[in-house]
Amino acid sequence: MKKILLGLSLLSALAFGECTFERDGEPLVKWTAYKTPAKKAVSGSFRAVSIKGSESEKSLEKLLVGTEVFVQTNSVDSKNGGRDVKLVTYFFNILSDSNIKAKITVLKGNEEHGNMFIDITMNSLRRQIPMSYSIEEGMMMAVGYIDLSEFKALHAIDSINRACFELHEGKTWSDVKVEFKLPVTKVCSEEE
Repeated sequence: MKKILLGLSLLSALAFGECTFERDGEPLVKWTAYKTPAKKAVSGSFRAVSIKGSESEKSLEKLLVGTEVFVQTNSVDSKNGGRDVKLVTYFFNILSDSNIKAKITVLKGNEEHGNMFIDITMNSLRRQIPMSYSIEEGMMMAVGYIDLSEFKALHAIDSINRACFELHEGKTWSDVKVEFKLPVTKVCSEEE
């Protein structure tokens, strides 16, 4: 039975050629924070994001595991200039680092969906965060949640809460939804 399966795998590879997974383009990093006792969502992204990692591999896991993303926190973009200044001044500048680093360490799933673990370094602390992902039409979309208290950032939350006390109705939450999008495509060459 094993010989038959091995033979079918070999025939399939010969018939369809080799496939690779490719990453082409920059990631989009999004966040959703929460304010007010009713937990009203406020979302945004970052304008300055860079990526370091392989651009082509024979498996999705090899392509993504080890990939690092670097975010400049002063490039926050909530589509509200006044809010962005407050976020930089009263939150991100309170933290010990002006960057956030994320590194994919584990990927479990297939070409359509699965789970991953990402090491996020913020405020000089690294924490492993679980995320789920899906890939549709050449775009990987991943989502997870962080708790800023795990990064010892409650003093930064207190700072932004004081600066925006009326708008936040005295409440800024420590949990943040994080998302990223990354162009990932499977390319197969046909044998001639």
